[in-house]
Amino acid sequence: MPAPYGRDHATPQQLSDLLEGLLPPAEDATLTTHLGGCERCRGVRDQLNDLPAVLASVSIPPMPTAVASRLDDALAAESQRRADSSGTSPVVVPLDSARRPARNDRARRWFAGVAAAAAAVVGVSVAGNVWTQGGGGADSSGAATSDAGGNDDAGAGAEAGAAGPTDRRATVPD
Repeated sequence: MPAPYGRDHATPQQLSDLLEGLLPPAEDATLTTHLGGCERCRGVRDQLNDLPAVLASVSIPPMPTAVASRLDDALAAESQRRADSSGTSPVVVPLDSARRPARNDRARRWFAGVAAAAAAVVGVSVAGNVWTQGGGGADSSGAATSDAGGNDDAGAGAEAGAAGPTDRRATVPD
């Protein structure tokens, strides 16, 4: 055994490492063999194995106000000392508000992604509908239209140039 605990016994650290599966295979095998014949080491291992449950059952007393105040003062002083040496002023943010934006940002990014996908679906659907209904410049009803105010030469010229030599105008369904 490397670094025996007492005489010919494993250390609590070695036993903890064994329980956590942190030992190299050769040391794990040696220690497991040792535990087979050592009542004392098995007892320590069993106590260490029970430790997480024992710690979980203990209630944590609140920190005394005086201690919390001293810690806050020490942290503020250290923050100020670092700010003075770096030339920037410290920014103190309450933990509750510091944590909220991460969740909100995640939700916003998710919502923005869903909204963008929905907008793309709507856009493709509208474009497909316009295309299949003949809204791509062709007159699907076959009816001729006229301008109430007379000829719109600029519009006709632009459409004629874009659509070809014929004068095509948009129609309003009856």
